[in-house]
Amino acid sequence: MIYMTNSTKMPTELDERPNRTHRMRLPALFDNPGLVLTIGALLLGAAIFAANEQVIRDERARAARGVEQRVEALTRTLRDQVGAEVAALDTLLRTASGVMQRDGAEVAAVRMARMVAMRSGESAYFFLLNARGGKIWESSALELDNTIVDQHLAAGRVQAGRLHITPVHALGMNDQGVYMSHPVMDGEGRLTGLALVAISMDRYQRIYGEMNLGDSGMLQMLRGDGTVIASIAQDGVTTGRQQGNEQRTGIVPRSGDGCGSANLAVLPNNPGRTGNFCWLDGFPLLVGVSVGTAEAMAGLQVTELRYRIIAVLLLGLLVGGTLILRALLSRQQRIQHALRDSETRFRALNALGSDWYWETDAEHRLTDLSEGFSRVSGRPAAEVLGRPGWDHVFITPVGSDWTERKTLVTRCAPFHNFVVRYVRPEGVVTYGSISGEPIMAADGALKGYQGIGKDVTAEIVLRQRLRMQHDVTRILSEEKDAALAIHGVIETICRTMEWSWGARRHLDTKSLLLTCHEHWLMPGLRADDFVALALEPKQGDIRSGTVSCAIMQSEIMVFTDHTSISLRRSKAAHAAGLRGGSRRSDTPQ
Repeated sequence: MIYMTNSTKMPTELDERPNRTHRMRLPALFDNPGLVLTIGALLLGAAIFAANEQVIRDERARAARGVEQRVEALTRTLRDQVGAEVAALDTLLRTASGVMQRDGAEVAAVRMARMVAMRSGESAYFFLLNARGGKIWESSALELDNTIVDQHLAAGRVQAGRLHITPVHALGMNDQGVYMSHPVMDGEGRLTGLALVAISMDRYQRIYGEMNLGDSGMLQMLRGDGTVIASIAQDGVTTGRQQGNEQRTGIVPRSGDGCGSANLAVLPNNPGRTGNFCWLDGFPLLVGVSVGTAEAMAGLQVTELRYRIIAVLLLGLLVGGTLILRALLSRQQRIQHALRDSETRFRALNALGSDWYWETDAEHRLTDLSEGFSRVSGRPAAEVLGRPGWDHVFITPVGSDWTERKTLVTRCAPFHNFVVRYVRPEGVVTYGSISGEPIMAADGALKGYQGIGKDVTAEIVLRQRLRMQHDVTRILSEEKDAALAIHGVIETICRTMEWSWGARRHLDTKSLLLTCHEHWLMPGLRADDFVALALEPKQGDIRSGTVSCAIMQSEIMVFTDHTSISLRRSKAAHAAGLRGGSRRSDTPQ
């Protein structure tokens, strides 16, 4: 049997495997970058559109709140103006009514004339009437409508002591006005007259113009029961009677400060209005302001158009950018396909002149191995990847150690025909010739190595056999002593195969005693314990003993991977750096 040694450090574990990273498989959708880009662009476009619409809705709500606030402010202003005037007129009418009741019509006329004189410039006409509606005194010559007078007389009899207001009615030839009256009662509660005032709508039309409410704006005055007294719009003054038999909007409940939001205007074919109303303090009257919402928010249409133009421009840029990116991506994919095809052709050409292809990273760890490596070494690629080649105990250089190879890769130099020995799991030795060149980055840094490997087992074995045949023939022809000749043959075989120990064993066919005769140990190798144990005679077993069977069958037994043939001899072999296992040669002894 023959033992071989290797200077590589013995592994501390029976099997070391590189860590494998398990990656989650992405959905097939992500294998198509163009589709992913298109879907992303569609989602982004939808987000832009939704965000733009939300901004428009926010602007619309903000504009609506602005219109409501403006209408509310105008309504409060109108309430203050109308309230102050109604309060002043009510005071004047009450005073005149009281004086007429107490001092008579003539004194009341004088008193009323004085008070009216102090209201110069106001668009109002004052009257004192008797119980039959006849004029006792008037501030200006004005023909009164008997229907209006009869309504005020009737209201004075029913609601004594209260201010009565009737809707807008004709006031002279070219004017319209609102009539207000306060009844004059005698001591027994009978109606004896009226203090009446007719207020021209000119004043309220001026207020309407100052408010700048637009074409759809409207001012309104209502009684407490909801009857429309007057509606002032751009096309003039209308009354509830003109809108349709004492038009009523419904009695509006009071809010905290007497104001609230409502659409008090009743205009056919003009929906979508924003309005506000306010009660006059102390009087059964309301005033309201309303505008057409669409007209009031006309400026918003320009804003919405601007936002939509911006959205269209953004979507256009998105579409254009997507098309450009798809074109670039398509070009890149064509380049990648061309590179893959080129790599496939490269590997195919390499396969014609080599048995496998390999790559390493900057740390010289194997990152890629083609299938040919496993066919030669008998080891799966996963067992080798992730570590440098010199870290594997089953890979050893032929004729040297790893120093030369490490020196070359340290200098980033190429190397060629670096022959290594592979020990297959079953103990068979194969040989490979490795060549490689460095891969350099743009900045000059080493990215790794790439190269090829060739199976040179047949060539190496043939060379070894020819050398051994020549040397053995020479030794047998020169050496006269048989023991010395056998020793020389063992040494020649060991040196040719780069083995460190060789021996010839003899099996006595009668006693089945197995003894060790000629042997050779590589000079400088300290294996005294192993040699002593190997030289001890041992009882052979021709039925199950590996060495005994080989001798009986005239075979040469070559131990290339040590197994526990003998526990003590195994420990001694490992201590001396010898490793081995058994393999039978097909060469007869």
